[in-house]
Amino acid sequence: MKSDKKNSFNEKSAYTITTEHFDHSMILKELEVAASNCTPVILYGPPGTGKTRFLGLFADVLTKQSKLGKLETVQFHKKFSYEDFIEGFSPSEKGFIKKDGVFKGFCSTPSKSPLIDVFVIDEINRADLATTFGETLFAIEDRAKRSVKTSHFGDNFSIPENTMIIGTMNTADRNISQVDFAIRRRFKFIPVFPDTSALKEWISKLGLENENFSIDEYCLFFEKINQRIRNNPLLGAHMQLGQSLFVPINSAGPVPVQILTANFSEVIVPQLEAYFGFGNKRELSSLLNPQISESYLRNRRLGIEEFSAFVRETANEK
Repeated sequence: MKSDKKNSFNEKSAYTITTEHFDHSMILKELEVAASNCTPVILYGPPGTGKTRFLGLFADVLTKQSKLGKLETVQFHKKFSYEDFIEGFSPSEKGFIKKDGVFKGFCSTPSKSPLIDVFVIDEINRADLATTFGETLFAIEDRAKRSVKTSHFGDNFSIPENTMIIGTMNTADRNISQVDFAIRRRFKFIPVFPDTSALKEWISKLGLENENFSIDEYCLFFEKINQRIRNNPLLGAHMQLGQSLFVPINSAGPVPVQILTANFSEVIVPQLEAYFGFGNKRELSSLLNPQISESYLRNRRLGIEEFSAFVRETANEK
């Protein structure tokens, strides 16, 4: 039954992954290939896997190649609308005035080719995409020939051929199922999944101020927790935890074990608990263990020795 549930989940998902080990070296290469003809791209994956980091690395690549024109970023949310994105009316002292939205304004002053203008939409799945893009979806493809008349002002609108749209999508958000099929067809989807090597490199540069467990054990702990998430019939690969969640915010030097312990109690476990509903001891125990789950739900924090023992036990389990 467990296997059937998992297969059922994957069959319903438009974003599946079949391997446990993911090759991150290909992500930049795929972005570069997409940039060659400005194919729209969506970087998708669980929270904390480095989607924003890859955007920065990609911008660096274009800059070094002297190909980066303009770069602008917006973040979608539930209230983001066609009026914000394309065009609408804005109140003023004299009444309502016409105002171009952020994307229409971006497209109105393109850089000269061969420069590539990059328009980033963070959390692209949080808005109603069909409504937000409106008729401009038609203009995404075959840009040399296509233009549309905007619905509010009746302006002729086209997307410059050297404009590249890149969205990011958190697959742990339940609203990914609402992504319009017209959007999916027009965008290239590039997966970004948890990266143990990136975590090890990150922690190794910072250092661990800790004799309770090693960096290798902490990285194995990260892998084993994600393995349990992948194998859980209610979750799966898209609900894993990215490597940045396992590094405390603003870490600039050797990370004390008490900070890692606090990060686990305040960041990682609450994320896991949110997947199942707060206070769900049985399901939380399936990802952690009964003792850790009970201790966390009772105290909302773990002790250093308790956490350290859990890391070593998990890392060394067969």
